[in-house]
Amino acid sequence: MNHWIVGALLALLGGVGIALLNYALSGRVIRKKPAAYASFGMVRQLIHAAYLLALFCLAPLTPWELLPLLVGGALGMTLPLLALSPRLARQMQAALESEGGQPPAQNGPAAAAEKGEEPSPPAAPAGDAPPGQDMPGEETGSEVRKDG
Repeated sequence: MNHWIVGALLALLGGVGIALLNYALSGRVIRKKPAAYASFGMVRQLIHAAYLLALFCLAPLTPWELLPLLVGGALGMTLPLLALSPRLARQMQAALESEGGQPPAQNGPAAAAEKGEEPSPPAAPAGDAPPGQDMPGEETGSEVRKDG
């Protein structure tokens, strides 16, 4: 019974349990206060990290190796999210519509096209000049200084 696959499957089942716990808690937050859902994401991440940390710390006390436990736990938390995330998105949409609110406005080229606007070009990072232009106080090497 101490084959590595048994440990991986147990960790996977524990991860599924953590994913279902996070789903239930997220659903409760959405029903009570949809605006608080974004800040609740940190709590969900802490629960995930605590489970992986528990697997890491408790692995030496089990007959199984660490790697299968961590992989099983990570897969157990991740795979259910493929089915649960769209359900949470629908719950959030329904909660926002029942409150009479609108979903947050989207930005970007797709949102601009939806509104019939021309998408704006991306802004240059701070401190970068467009190609061919020098920033003030910057030497390009094309100037030759003659001292003396």
